Amino acid sequence: MFVRSGLCFVFVIIVKVYSKCETTFTNQCEKVKDIERYGKKSWDSLIISPEKCKRTTSHTLDEVITENAFKKTPNIEELMIMEKITGIEAGAFNGIKRLEHLKFYKNQLTVIPRLAFANLHIHKLDLSHNAIENIVHDLFRQSTVTILNLSHNKLNNIQINMVNIPSLKRLIISHNNVQSIVDGAFHENLEQLNLAFNDISQIEEGVIKPLTNLKELNLSHNRLNRIQVSFGMPSLETLDLSHNVIDQIAEGSFGQFFELKRLILNHNYLTSLPHKIFPNPNPIVTIFLHSNALMYVPEETTEALQDIREVTFSGNPWSCTCLKSFNEFLQERNISEPDCDQKYFGKGNSAVCIITTNTCTFDERLTQEDFDNFRNSRQQDPCAEI
Repeated sequence: MFVRSGLCFVFVIIVKVYSKCETTFTNQCEKVKDIERYGKKSWDSLIISPEKCKRTTSHTLDEVITENAFKKTPNIEELMIMEKITGIEAGAFNGIKRLEHLKFYKNQLTVIPRLAFANLHIHKLDLSHNAIENIVHDLFRQSTVTILNLSHNKLNNIQINMVNIPSLKRLIISHNNVQSIVDGAFHENLEQLNLAFNDISQIEEGVIKPLTNLKELNLSHNRLNRIQVSFGMPSLETLDLSHNVIDQIAEGSFGQFFELKRLILNHNYLTSLPHKIFPNPNPIVTIFLHSNALMYVPEETTEALQDIREVTFSGNPWSCTCLKSFNEFLQERNISEPDCDQKYFGKGNSAVCIITTNTCTFDERLTQEDFDNFRNSRQQDPCAEI
């Protein structure tokens, strides 16, 4: 600010900065309204965020993106708005022709108006770390978004037509409060679905059975307690059910998952692993079993794991003789253990034996007291990050 002859001149500076994660130059502005006044047609990327030197945990978010806010910047391809806005008006993105990546990170969006993203030919939309409680009907009408990130919000249910987008390939709804999902909530073209860190206790057949193109499904860190699947998922390659309270998997549950390569079951309460849960032939090459309540793995199950190449098994209350048999199976097949298990056993730690018998009969039973004592006695979790 300069003062001369009683006149006050205020200069709003819009600078060019080099982005450390991009190979192109990016225009950076502090406020949304600066774009309405100083935007240029030549801009193809833009970041709107508080000045780094002024950014604090108490920063106030008080701006709203109004209708036609970007009319002076119709050629923007990448737009990131961080820690600035509380709302978006309908028609805010009118006139933008080439937008591909749109990110609203750590704002305070709670409701986004109907048709706000309609007809936008974007590839990736990131709405993570906001306070969104509901997705209104027709929010994405005729949108071409292929990656949608809704993680770290406050969604508690997923209704039909909320995210049923034909173009969508990857959907992330982790770290919300989702408890229920209605049948038909997702489009059959979806390939990756992340529902981790929610409050889901069951998944109805009508929710995931139509997802014939789904390759990755993440349901970790929920409240699932039993798995019973009576249908196939013909394209599924990775299934993550870790960090739930699963104590039983019904026979045949994965029997029609003929492309399943990676099965993640760690940090549950499984006491058995019946061979009839797997497809035949069994395509699984990686299985994580650590931190369950397994005392043994039946011979029929090891025989069913025909192509297994990687397995974790620490943190289970093994029967000593059964553990020996399982170790022999791993060595005979030259099956590897992930680094976390290797380091754990390499330090001289061993799987704890609850019951010792001369032979592994595969019929030992674990009491709740034994299991509680075992869990409480563990000093470390070698594969906590898996």
